[in-house]
Amino acid sequence: MHDILFQARAICDDSDVAAQGSRITIELIIYLSWRSLSGINLTAVASELKKKRDILIPGCDGAGLVTAVGSSVKDFRPGDRVVTHLAPKLVEASGDDAPSTIADISATLGSGNAGTLRSHTVFLEGALVPAPKSLDWLRASSLTYTWTTAWNALYRLKDKRIGPGSWVLIQGTGGVSVAILELAVAAGANVVGTTSTEDRVARLAEPGATHTINYRTKPESWGAEARAQTPGGRGFDIGYQCGR
Repeated sequence: MHDILFQARAICDDSDVAAQGSRITIELIIYLSWRSLSGINLTAVASELKKKRDILIPGCDGAGLVTAVGSSVKDFRPGDRVVTHLAPKLVEASGDDAPSTIADISATLGSGNAGTLRSHTVFLEGALVPAPKSLDWLRASSLTYTWTTAWNALYRLKDKRIGPGSWVLIQGTGGVSVAILELAVAAGANVVGTTSTEDRVARLAEPGATHTINYRTKPESWGAEARAQTPGGRGFDIGYQCGR
């Protein structure tokens, strides 16, 4: 794992902050690794290059320190540790609980809006949440995309929420797949994981996968083998495919 530390320096003075009204100027301290620099960032950059347009600042994950606040801000103070929201403009327009769709990609950081790979930026108050006290900067900065995607996969549908005795199927060993595995195991669910290489089996087994399958060595039978792990072969409550 290769981490890069961006130590931020505030360049906004008091008058600039005051002019923002209810906005927050935050000093981002971003630890970038393969876990927080997601595939969606690479896709967005490639798309801009293909269209021969100026590339947006990439990055959809970020954690940082609040350095100054506008006069209308109520929930944050300078020095607070915060995590960015994946789609701050969606929050501004529709609120915290608005369901997102594929059409909202243009509202996400690093895709339709300048991302987090910069030393400082300004956000509306509703576009930030307090960083968990239990997490260091590296782990907090990876929450936005990977872990909220995993959480929504397991809990967004009220009648399909997983718990003890649930069965979950994950495909691959990417960041979201492993996040789903860890969250599901923590909730008492059983997880069957698939991978294309034997050296990645340990990556699934270590966090608690009930069973692992190499789908390259079993291209015709891996599905039946996975289903056979569930009680009476009933199948899975939730299946996650990374889409690539």
